[in-house]
Amino acid sequence: MEILSACDIFQRQKDQNGIVNAILVLGRISAIRNDYTAAAATYVQAMGHLNPEQDKRGVGVLSLHLAHAHIEQGQYSTAFDYLLTASEGVLQGDITAHDMGVLKDTWNRVAALGEDMLTKNLGTDLERVIFKRMNHPIEKYAQTRRRFDEIAGSQ
Repeated sequence: MEILSACDIFQRQKDQNGIVNAILVLGRISAIRNDYTAAAATYVQAMGHLNPEQDKRGVGVLSLHLAHAHIEQGQYSTAFDYLLTASEGVLQGDITAHDMGVLKDTWNRVAALGEDMLTKNLGTDLERVIFKRMNHPIEKYAQTRRRFDEIAGSQ
């Protein structure tokens, strides 16, 4: 695909912004069509173009979109693993303030769907499970969540 070829060019130039944007175009087209299976497949294929150690921003952003695609399909366990990766990206500062503004709607949709699923099936809340699994103190996660909301809300 032409966008994945563009992704290779951006990767050679170490242009993480170009990598992320080129990949997201394909997945978003599928998601707009409510074809979350194709969206997830596109994002997984795109992950193969990223180096997890060098491209943390791209991995974090793609992980949030993968969480969304999987949760829309009812694949909660897989979605949760990707959501943890995206959350770590926010906590570690890999996902930029601009990204947070752009991703706010996706983040809120995933959080709402995940919260609904966990409440109905497990009687717990999503954020408590996330920071328990991530071994982060609740205060740190809460501060990060507020930061995400403040930054995303101002854009």
